[in-house]
Amino acid sequence: MEGGTAEKVIAKLRNRNDKGKRGWSLQEEQALSEAMKKIVREGWKSENGFRTCYLTLLHGYMKKVFPDTDILPEPHINSRITVWKKNYHTLFEILKHTGVGLDSTTKMIEVTYEQWSGFVKKDPNARLMKHKSWPLYDDWCEIFGYSRATGQGTEDHVTAHTPPP
Repeated sequence: MEGGTAEKVIAKLRNRNDKGKRGWSLQEEQALSEAMKKIVREGWKSENGFRTCYLTLLHGYMKKVFPDTDILPEPHINSRITVWKKNYHTLFEILKHTGVGLDSTTKMIEVTYEQWSGFVKKDPNARLMKHKSWPLYDDWCEIFGYSRATGQGTEDHVTAHTPPP
């Protein structure tokens, strides 16, 4: 084999798990997270998700960062985002309870056994989350979090229809 080809084959095999699904390195996940934060800042996020063609835009960004990558918009990027969303919503629900937190250095959930048992009963997805590190959670808050209306800058129906002086 010529130089570099063997390394590419080994890298591709290393990124696959036993089920034939593509594994993601932390660097790839961080790059996708940065790309998603960028498109959120640029207005690609809508009320019900993201605008059309956002996967193509993310794929282009990933190709810039990793030119030899085999990551595709479908199924790779889309399935990664689906998993992130699911984990984000479960973590968000867990972390909003009193006495539960995310350790600032390890990014692992800190919770009592009793509370954890209750979370697992409510959401089976939480079962394997306690002993994992969640380094991208803050990024997910920016990507998947919802803007909350504060009421500032609003008008009532009378002032909205009154012409300016």
